[in-house]
Amino acid sequence: MTKFSLDSSYVETLAKLLREYDLREVSLGNESSRITLKRGEKVVYGSVAPVAPVAAAAPTLGGAHDVAAAQEGTQAAADEGVVVSAPIVGTVYLASSPTAAPFVKVGSKVKEGETLLIVEAMKIMNQIPAPCSGTIVRLQVENAQPVEYGDALVLIDPS
Repeated sequence: MTKFSLDSSYVETLAKLLREYDLREVSLGNESSRITLKRGEKVVYGSVAPVAPVAAAAPTLGGAHDVAAAQEGTQAAADEGVVVSAPIVGTVYLASSPTAAPFVKVGSKVKEGETLLIVEAMKIMNQIPAPCSGTIVRLQVENAQPVEYGDALVLIDPS
C-alpha cells in the first residue's frame, strides 16, 4: 500500500478539496495511518449531568427582611413541586427551532427524562430533561433568556 503523510499541508489540501467539490466526507488510510474529514456536521462533545431537584434561588436586594423573604419564596416554590435548575451558564431555548412548538408549556404533562428545554452554551445545545414525571406548573424563563448556573428554569408538580 502507498504510505501518505499527515502533515498540515496535506490536511489543508484535503479540506480545500472538500469545499471545492462540495463533498461531505473524505476518508483515506492504510494499515498505519487514517484520516477522515467531514463537513457540514455539528459535533457535540460532553453531556449534561442529570438535573436534581433544587430549590430556586430568589434574588435578594440585601437586608435581613429581603433574605427572610427570599428564603420563604424558595421554600414556597419547593413546596409547590420540583424546581429544575440550570446545570450550566447559557441561553435558554424553549423549542428546538424558532418555528417549532415549545417542548412544554404550563399545564403540559411530562414524563421523567422528557426534554423540557435547551440551554445553549458555547454553540452546544444541551437538552434539559425532566427529573420526574408530572405537570408543568410554571416556566421561570423566557425564550432566548440568558441563565446562570442554578437559576430556576421550570417548576414541576410531581403529583
